[in-house]
Amino acid sequence: MRRKISILIFVFSVLAFIFTPSNVFANEAEVPLTPRNGIPLVIVYVNETQADIDAANAGDQKHQYGNIQNMNESGDHSVRALGDVEIIVPDGYDGGSSTVPQGRMKLKYIRGRGNSTWTEDKK
Repeated sequence: MRRKISILIFVFSVLAFIFTPSNVFANEAEVPLTPRNGIPLVIVYVNETQADIDAANAGDQKHQYGNIQNMNESGDHSVRALGDVEIIVPDGYDGGSSTVPQGRMKLKYIRGRGNSTWTEDKK
């Protein structure tokens, strides 16, 4: 049961993406972020560097890569974005029997989901 709760918390944390401004790798937040409410903090850094997007498109002929706006405007979810994810686990966090990966990890890609709400305004 604890593992299911931990996995659910992790999934809901991932769903609460925090998208940062363009060129995130050059302009990361100066204020350190800390977890609240005793659950891991998940931060998604979107890489909108044109050289990296061009390299991804050249290296993967089967998929199209772009910036976050291109991905959001892709009604068929075909455009992917590049980036990293960082997971910060609070002190004393008990994730149950499963372990939560910590630190910054490179994502293979970021892709949009949600066919029925894709074009709706977001909160």
